[in-house]
Amino acid sequence: MIGISDRVRELLREKGLRIQDLANLTQIDQSQLSRMLRNKRHWSVLHLQAVSKALGVSIGDLTDEIVMVPVVAKIDASAEIPYPETFRDILGEVALPRFLQGGREIGLPSNIYVLEIGEGYEPALLKGSKVFFAKDTQKHEGDIVAYCNDQKKIRLGQIFFHGDEILLRSLDRHVKDLLLPKKHLAAMDRAFGQTWPAPQD
Repeated sequence: MIGISDRVRELLREKGLRIQDLANLTQIDQSQLSRMLRNKRHWSVLHLQAVSKALGVSIGDLTDEIVMVPVVAKIDASAEIPYPETFRDILGEVALPRFLQGGREIGLPSNIYVLEIGEGYEPALLKGSKVFFAKDTQKHEGDIVAYCNDQKKIRLGQIFFHGDEILLRSLDRHVKDLLLPKKHLAAMDRAFGQTWPAPQD
């Protein structure tokens, strides 16, 4: 991620700012910031978010190592939500480092979205975590998926293959499992990562 330092220094020159000014704007220790700018310390996602905000640019303007993925809904086991056909109304964004993007299997960033997990999915998914889902990817036995049912609502489950059928084991203990024809795999998006929930006070 050496290119980040070059881009940040260039933006500082353009805006007439010093490292000390950026440290004050971001609340990052000046010596730590200086080490990152000299490539003696790695940039974290939190540092990139703070620096990009302070410089008035997106994280994508600083690095192509990170993609910002939209959080399209908060999902509770007790309430169905519509499947996100488009990403018009988003609740925020989550940084996805390139090493988690999985290469060709996941595909374009436009095929990735995030669901914030609410009540009723523990222990499989922790309340407050944000789960990355990829559309149109190959699914494997045991994967957690977001299934778009006939009513265009999302249901979270874990898939298991049984001949020409799929068992969708519900992550909500109050909802029955489903046995579906294999063609329903096309209506399932695979979970491939999650953030940990913020600690509770």
